[in-house]
This record gives sequence, structure tokens and C-alpha cells, in this order.
Amino acid sequence: MKKKLLVLFTLLTLLNTVTFGGTVFDATLKLAKTGDKVAQHKLGDLYSEGKDSKQAVFWYEKSAKQEYAPAMYSLGLAYYSEKGVLRDFKHALYYFLKAAKKGEGSAQYKLGVCYQNGEGVLKNRKRSLYWYTISAKNGNAAAQYTLGYAYYSGEGVVKDLTQSVYWYKKSANQGNARAQCDLGDAYYFGQGDLSNLTLAVYWYEKSAKQGNSAAQCALGLAYSLGKGVTNNLQEAVYWYKKSAKQGYANAQFLLGRAYDFADGVSNDMEEAVYWYEKSAKQGNVKAQYTLGGLYYVGVGVSLNTKQSAYWIKKAMDSGSVEAKQFWKRYELSKYAE
Repeated sequence: MKKKLLVLFTLLTLLNTVTFGGTVFDATLKLAKTGDKVAQHKLGDLYSEGKDSKQAVFWYEKSAKQEYAPAMYSLGLAYYSEKGVLRDFKHALYYFLKAAKKGEGSAQYKLGVCYQNGEGVLKNRKRSLYWYTISAKNGNAAAQYTLGYAYYSGEGVVKDLTQSVYWYKKSANQGNARAQCDLGDAYYFGQGDLSNLTLAVYWYEKSAKQGNSAAQCALGLAYSLGKGVTNNLQEAVYWYKKSAKQGYANAQFLLGRAYDFADGVSNDMEEAVYWYEKSAKQGNVKAQYTLGGLYYVGVGVSLNTKQSAYWIKKAMDSGSVEAKQFWKRYELSKYAE
């Protein structure tokens, strides 16, 4: 036991000091060739980072044959993601299951994904949630978030907003951006007996800084409305832009409105139309209705009744009452193709 601990300590010390291609690789390779399963797995990781997936799989297999759970998981992931081997969900499931039974949280989570999606096995929501729960209790942040969302949506379990928030918090505290965003929503909208706009903004900001587009949009809206934070339209636009550039439809609409009404930015109808159209093409009903209106009056675009009818009908078909009224009032049916 002392010898194994000494080998592991030596390996970790080297790994923290030098990069791939130098001492770390050489030292890891030397240990791996002695049969050390930890070194074999780490060598697989180094090959993976160096873009040599086939060699990565070779060393993962060496380590996995010694029943090393992290290597089993990595090997399963290789089969799942088609890295170094042909994609084979059944092989992936086999290794995930072996690793999961040894307590590997990431493998337990991936088993949940496989059962949910029917990858390598028949879809089974009950088994999926079983493995998500096991993984979540073992501290896996992705599983905690997934379980929280299941309780929020009532998909496969009885809807329970208190349990949803419980798991969101667990995941958010580990830095999971999606959980942080959804926890922000819980505080913002009063989910699960929560209502705290300041905490909502706190979690939105945590998530937004990690690049979560939904959180960026929500944070921008909080700044725009002055909810949970001091009203700041320039800051709102800053976050709308971050989100809109990632393709988030609602942020694109709100950014369009900012340019349209000069909220936190100079009026620029060309930019407004640009973002309205981006959003409208993704199905945002408000953007479709607004764009239809602009085409009808010729503001920011050339007057075009056919385009107006096209976008107003899109919004109307999605259930917009305003669009339906606009359609009737201006008899757009005669312009529709």
C-alpha cells in the first residue's frame, strides 16, 4: 500500500510541474509500462489531449482491464463519442455500467443519459432517473442539475419544486452554469417558496459569466427593469449583446428593441431590424409581429406589404392576439402569397 501511494504521489507531483511532450509524458509512460493503472489512465488522457485518440484508447483499455473505474468510464466515453474507436453505444453502456458499479459518478450520469435516450439499450425513464439519482447523490453536478430539472418539469417523477430547487442548489454550488441560471429563475419567479430578486441576479451573473446565453439575457432584463439590481440600461444592452451573439432569440429581440427605442444605446433602426429578423427567424413571436409592423410602415426597412403579411401571419399562427388584430385591421390577407 505504501509503495502504491508513493508511486501515485510521485506521478501527481510530476503532472503538476511539466506539460505534455516533456517530463510529465515521459514519467507517465515509464510508470504506465510498469503496469500502474493510474499512470495508464493518465497516459490515455495525455494522448487524448494531444489529439491521438487511438493511443488514448490503447492505454484506457490497459487500465480498464485492471478494473480501474475512471479508465472504464473514459473507455466508455470513447465508444460513446467515437474517439479512437467506432461509435458503439452497447460497448459504451458496458463500460459505463462497470464503472458505475464501482461508484464512478460520471459513469452513473452517462448511464442515465443512455437510458433516457435509448442509446445501447431500450429507453427506460425509470432506470434513467435511478442512475441520475445515484450520480447526483455522489456529487455529480450534471446529474444534480438533470434531476433538478426532472422535478421541475415532472418528467418521470412527481413534480416537486422544492426538490427541484434542492438539486439546483447542489449543482449550482459546484459551478454548473445551467443550474445557476435555473436557480436564478427559481428566485426570480418565486419557485419552491423562494422569492429573492437579489439572489436571482446573483445566480444569473454567476451563470452569465460562464457564457450561459439564457442567464445573460435574464441578467440584461434585470438591469433593464431594475429588479434585484440598480436600473442600468447600458449594462442591460451589454448582456443582451453577449446573449444575442450566441443566438438566443429573446435576447436578439430585446437588443432589437433597445436599438429601436434608444434604451441604453443610440437609436439605430438598421441594427434594430437586423436583430428583430434574427429573432423572428428563430420563431420569436414578438419579433415576428414587430418586424411585420415595420415592413408595413416602412421604418428601418423599405415598405413591403408582402413581407409585412408574411411576418404577421407567422406571429398570428403562433397565437399572437396582437398579430391577429393587425391582420384584420389592415386586411393583410390581400397581400399574402
